[in-house]
Amino acid sequence: MTSQGGTHQKFVITRGLSIRYPMATLNASSPSTTDLRDIGVYGLYGNSGTKYAGFYRDSTTKKWTAFTSSAEPDFATGSGTSSLAGFAKSELDVAGLTCSALTATGAAIFQSTLTVVDQIAAADGLVSAPGVSFSGELGSGMYRAAAGRVAFASLGSAILDLNATRVLLPTCGIYAPNSGSGGAGTPSYAFTNSTGSGLRYTGSAVVASVAGTDVLSLTAAAATNLQPAFFTAAGTAGSPDLVFSEGSSNTGVYVSGGGTGAVAINFSTGGVRRGFFDSSGFTATQLNSGTLTHTGAITIGQPLSLGSNGLTTSGTISTNTLTSAGTILVTAPVALNSNSITGVNSLSITTLTGPATIGVSQNVDLGVNTLTVSNITSTEATFSGRVACTNLRTAVATKTAGYTLASGDHSVQFDISSTATCTLPLANSVPGQKFVLILNGVGPLVVACSGANTFQGGSLTTITITQSGSAVHLTPAVSGTFWILL
Repeated sequence: MTSQGGTHQKFVITRGLSIRYPMATLNASSPSTTDLRDIGVYGLYGNSGTKYAGFYRDSTTKKWTAFTSSAEPDFATGSGTSSLAGFAKSELDVAGLTCSALTATGAAIFQSTLTVVDQIAAADGLVSAPGVSFSGELGSGMYRAAAGRVAFASLGSAILDLNATRVLLPTCGIYAPNSGSGGAGTPSYAFTNSTGSGLRYTGSAVVASVAGTDVLSLTAAAATNLQPAFFTAAGTAGSPDLVFSEGSSNTGVYVSGGGTGAVAINFSTGGVRRGFFDSSGFTATQLNSGTLTHTGAITIGQPLSLGSNGLTTSGTISTNTLTSAGTILVTAPVALNSNSITGVNSLSITTLTGPATIGVSQNVDLGVNTLTVSNITSTEATFSGRVACTNLRTAVATKTAGYTLASGDHSVQFDISSTATCTLPLANSVPGQKFVLILNGVGPLVVACSGANTFQGGSLTTITITQSGSAVHLTPAVSGTFWILL
């Protein structure tokens, strides 16, 4: 082995060893505490092109680098790279590596286990390029989304974002074992301090359990409370315990009574009790209904207003006031006591009893049923059944000239000073109708039939009332071809 002195120390093996390939050359500078020069070890492995390979230490970075080069290195006269033609960093393959810090500017491939006793300081990365990813899928891995936030990405999309106060799933759902997994005592989602409490999926329902007992089952059709009882506070009319998200806090359901009092389930709107259920049934303190259908008894202490709609029941009704602009159809007795029915367009009732007034704006049609009442006041009454009453009053219309009777007329008074004609409708158009015609004035009043109608007992088509204060009562014959004088 020979050496060459000076600042450039080069050792070359000359004899004493048998080698097959060229031996490495050490090219070093003089010792220096300022580390201004470089040292390196390299060897010649080819005759042309990139033929040198070795290691050098750079005085600036203080790091060792494996390299290949097409020119022979000179570490003594320049930096590690300035004197290398065709310089390129080379890969390093080791069976084991122990270091206090490892920094990789390119790919670092570990074919065995990587053991780190301190920390791995990866770059923050992005959702599209996570700081910790996989060689076969660089868009999937873990990255630092912001201060205090660690996130996970899959194929460039965020799927999990964590910080100290919450877990966020930006784009995906949570999947637990599906149907057949878990039971009441082993739910798919549970708690560390109560493994029998949580949620599971049965294949058709999401079921919640507490301490190994199912308490709630949710399906697409219904929510079923599996416990034997549902407990909630009693509440008040102004603050019911069960309220609805669409309404206000003073509209809902609450319970009153208990102890020595009767328990009632109450309904309130706007802080006012509107009705309740107790042991005797349902009681309405205020009832406004479009259509009310019921088969039992209805007891109402306040006015019942149906608007323009209907009331249908096969049970009894007992009420202070029944008001409707629509139809009232009842197949059982209606007891009004000392109260009234008003504003009814059509009244169809099996039996109506009471000493009060019935006021209707249109027809009273009882069919083949019975009306028993102290007083009836109506602008038009049509009955095909029996009518039993203490007093029947009909409205009186006043005319000052000739007039043709309408089906809604009953008593018509003519205040005339000269001759006038009252024309009857066709008898078959008003079957069962009764007219009362009164002359109040000088007159006379001529009563004339229409069409081919005549008066009973002859061929007369007119009759004349001449005496003031006289009245004629008329009704059509059953055949509808002539009029009968009553």
